[in-house]
Parts: sequence; structure tokens; C-alpha cells
Amino acid sequence: MSEKTFASAIFMVIFLAALTAFGPFVTDFYLPAMPAQAKDLNASAALTQAGLSASMWGLAIGQLIVGPLSDRKGRKVPLLCSLVVFCVATVACVFSPTMEFFVAARFVQGLGGAGGIVLAKSIATDLYSGRDLAKFLSIIGAVQGLAPVLAPICGALVNEYLNWRDIFVVLLAIGVVLLISTLFFKETLKSYRPNTVKFPFFSLFTLLKNDKTFALLLVQQCAGFGLLFAYISASPFVYQELFGLSPLTYSIVFGCNAIVITIGTFVCQRFKSALFSLKIGSIGMLLGASLIAASLYWQASVWFLEAAVAFSLLNLGLTIPSGTSLALDRQRERAGSAAALLGALGFVAGGIVAPLSGLGTGGAGFAAVTVISTAIGIVAAFCAAQKLCLEERSVMSK
Repeated sequence: MSEKTFASAIFMVIFLAALTAFGPFVTDFYLPAMPAQAKDLNASAALTQAGLSASMWGLAIGQLIVGPLSDRKGRKVPLLCSLVVFCVATVACVFSPTMEFFVAARFVQGLGGAGGIVLAKSIATDLYSGRDLAKFLSIIGAVQGLAPVLAPICGALVNEYLNWRDIFVVLLAIGVVLLISTLFFKETLKSYRPNTVKFPFFSLFTLLKNDKTFALLLVQQCAGFGLLFAYISASPFVYQELFGLSPLTYSIVFGCNAIVITIGTFVCQRFKSALFSLKIGSIGMLLGASLIAASLYWQASVWFLEAAVAFSLLNLGLTIPSGTSLALDRQRERAGSAAALLGALGFVAGGIVAPLSGLGTGGAGFAAVTVISTAIGIVAAFCAAQKLCLEERSVMSK
């Protein structure tokens, strides 16, 4: 590999990793500053939390728009437009006079931030295939798993010395850097059709209808994100209120679990195939979720609970890159649409399970959501595996 090629590969890794982290930082970066923001704008807690929901819906809807569009217009132009929208909306967030104005700006900000999430996977699919794609997506998967849990920690550090508006100034700076970096990015989609008039959104339904194996892989990935978002939303209350951990101890545990997810995404590269990694990870997630439920039911030690959570997240790390690579590898001609569905429905799944994980007492909601999510995930993974094996046998018999 020449020095120029190596430098280009390093730029692509950093660039795509930053785009992948963009979405979670949009949603979670300002979480520690929400109480101060509510006081500053004289808003209720419910209205303040609507800003978080608005950004998540924007991220989900934006991916469903940008992904199919990028299959027809190329990757660079939609990415540039998304980042411009993000920067303009972030300026509006910084100068928001009321909470209602802020919520509207957050929705638009989510729409803009969605481009980075979906196009990071699409660009990787344009450049790589097979095991190379799985390896590259393991890096993206590590960032995808780490970003939602590290973003609030980074936001807390900023909020310690600055105010909530300054947090969005930091987000604006990140957006501007990514916008400038995109100018140096070379188009990776070589066979797009710029003159097509068909509304690209309909390609999403065609994709699901025509590829049942992809649909099963999509369900498995959503189940995995159900586990992740249930953990993110319920863990502060379970660890601190139920088991009495101090905020500092909880932050350390939170950070360790983020590292565990990263380890899982890199361990999956050692498996003989992405499909094998997906099956092992799905089994491990269900086993870990069962141990979480058992530890909460019998009120075991907090460290037994943490071991169960860490084991679940380790196996989640195995399934993120493997499931994504299997899904995208079979939809190379519509990688933008496929990545849009993977990303958008992951956020939808997170939005559904987050409030459910807080129901009941003694962590009952958290236990139920993790077990149900991972049970759905293992069924989807093995059904997808069966279909993939049948497809392979059919090809070999011809």
C-alpha cells in the first residue's frame, strides 16, 4: 500500500467514524444540561424532554429520506446538504428564545444529522465487500455502540464549565469540521442514476418486500438496539436508586460498559464468518438478559448484575458489525436505502423501549424489555441464518 493510499484509508476511517458518532451526539450530548435549560427557558420538564424526542424522530425520518436519495444522486451531495441543514438548525438551537422554538429546531437538527449516520454505512459498502466490509463495519460498530453512552459523559464535562447553549456551539463546531471534510471526500457511488424521477422513498418498501432475509436481519439489529437503549435509559435509576451506587461509581461502570461494547465489535473479526458471529452474539445477548432478569428478581449483588449487563453488551458488540455487514452486503445496489432502514428503525426501537424499561418496580421493566428484545433477536438471527444457508445451497446446486 502506497503512502498516499494509506493516508486516504486513514482519512476514510476517521471521517466515517465521526459521521457515525454524529447522530448519538446530536441526541445525547446535552442531556446533563436539560434541567438548567428548562430553568433558563422557563419550560416544564415534559416540554424540555420533547426536545430529545424531536431530535430522535428527526434522525429516523431523515435517514429514510437521505438513504434512498443517495442511491440515486450519489453520496457526496446529500451529505453536504445534510450537514448544511444541521449547521443552520444548530445555530437556531443556540439562539432559541423559547422551548417551543428549540424543539422545532431540534427536529430539523435531527433531519440534518441523519445524513452522517446513514451515509457512513453506505460509503463503506461502496468501498468494501465480504470480510473487508465486516472488518470496516466493526470499527463503525464500535463507534456506534460507544457514542450513545459516551455522549452524555462528554456533555457533562462541557456543562461543568459552560452553559447549555455552549454545548450546541460545540456541536456546531463539529458540524462545520465535518462539512469542510466532506469537501475533500470523493464520490464513492459510481453507478447512481441522477436523472431518475421515481420518488426514492418507495424503494424502502420494495427492499423489504423482495428480501425477507434482509428484513429478518433488520429485526435482529433493532432487537439489539432495544437492549442498548433499554440499558441507557434504565441504568441510572437501577444502579443509583436501586443499588445505591454513587454518581461517580456509576459513571465509571458506564464507561467500562462502553469499552466492553467496543471489545465485542473487534472480537467479531476473529470469527470465521459474520453469520457465525451473529448467531453466537444473539445467543449470548439472550443469556445475558436472562441473567439480568434473575439478578434483579432475586436482588443479587450489584456486581452480579453488572457482570450480566457487561456480558450482554459484549455480545451486542458481536452482532452490530456482523448483522450490518450481512444486511448491506446483500443490498449493494441499494446500500443507501438498506442503511437508512437499519439506522432509522434502530432509533425507533430505542424510542419504544426507553419508556417501557422504566415501568414497574425493582427494575422489572428493564428486565422484561431486555429479555423480550433479545428473544426476538435470537429468533430473527437464526431464521435469517436458515434462509442464508438455503440460498447458498441453491446457488451451489445450479
